[in-house]
Amino acid sequence: MKKKKTLRRILLSALTAASVLFSPASVLADGTDDTLADSLRSKYVIIMDADTGQVLSEKNPDERMYPASMTKMMTAIVAIENIKDYDERITITEEMTAGLAEENASRIAYEPGDDPIIRDLLYAVALPSAADATNALASKVSGSIDAYVDLMNMKAKALGMTNTHFVNTSGLHDPDHYSTARDMAKLLDYCLQNEMFRTIFSTNEYHLGSVATFPDGVDIYSTATMAADRQEVDISEMIGGKTGFTYEAGYCLAYWTKINNLNLIVVTGNASDVMEDPLHVVDASETMQKLHSWHRKTFFTSGEVLHTITVNHSFDKEMLYIEAPQELTLDLPEEWKTSVTITLPDEVKASYEEREVSGALIVKGGDHVLFSKDYTLTIPREKNFFMRIYLRIRSWFSKDD
Repeated sequence: MKKKKTLRRILLSALTAASVLFSPASVLADGTDDTLADSLRSKYVIIMDADTGQVLSEKNPDERMYPASMTKMMTAIVAIENIKDYDERITITEEMTAGLAEENASRIAYEPGDDPIIRDLLYAVALPSAADATNALASKVSGSIDAYVDLMNMKAKALGMTNTHFVNTSGLHDPDHYSTARDMAKLLDYCLQNEMFRTIFSTNEYHLGSVATFPDGVDIYSTATMAADRQEVDISEMIGGKTGFTYEAGYCLAYWTKINNLNLIVVTGNASDVMEDPLHVVDASETMQKLHSWHRKTFFTSGEVLHTITVNHSFDKEMLYIEAPQELTLDLPEEWKTSVTITLPDEVKASYEEREVSGALIVKGGDHVLFSKDYTLTIPREKNFFMRIYLRIRSWFSKDD
């Protein structure tokens, strides 16, 4: 019985690598279908299962990119988490709007003296990507834009966004304002835990309330929806997201969708650097269509017996059970044929001493090895004392031969 526990312990140790491989925000070594990302126009791509952290496909996910207005996801979540009354009014000042028109920044065009409510500013950040709204929120929360940017960078560090640095609230180009597709996916994954964020960033149309400059208020629309209409592509399965564009960043888009019960996060960057050619929504449309062929598959569940080895002793048999330590679940294209193979014998004969048997657990999908682990097992010795002596003597004579 002791040997049986030892065997199980070895196998559990061997299989534990699966928990590392498929932990949140990890990348499958050879299970990612990079053909999906490679087919897109965007230079930077990551497609991630928000429930499991599995990366379905990627392209240059850790290469530095300019996030443009995807930055505003961070601007918004910091404001949401630091403001208690979303109906409080903020008075627009010259400092909040200074230089934005000259930089061709997206804005509502609030004028100094306007006093929109905070809720309207958040919608202005999310839908038309208004930089004057981001500056107003920053000044309200931190007293200055620079102090607010410090909060954004602190939040990025706390979220494990190790290759991200912000210098402004809007995403206007600066060589020192950068991120990666993976970091932006981490940010969106975090933001989606907040109900207020989900509501605002999944809205396509909103009416801003009355201020001095707009006595009747003003209707605002999602930049993603407008771009899709211009390109005549279908992004109706996009639940919500945030676009971005500067000439240096190209067209960017971070969004979430649910397809075949898969909760997915997609980030793309630098689809095109031509303002009249918003190819990020074309990439989004094609991506969501292709994701319809993906489904979640469970290879084994926790405690499931994966393999049984029968150890034949002289007068009885001993069964050694190889159990899965936890569930192994992956998202895969439905056309991939899958298999779980354990290259261990089904039956062995006990010897006069313990001996080792080597094998591997191999999980395959299509031509991809999704998981592979080599390990060595200890087979228990013959139980009967006299048979062990007999087997030992016989081995001596065999050596002499």
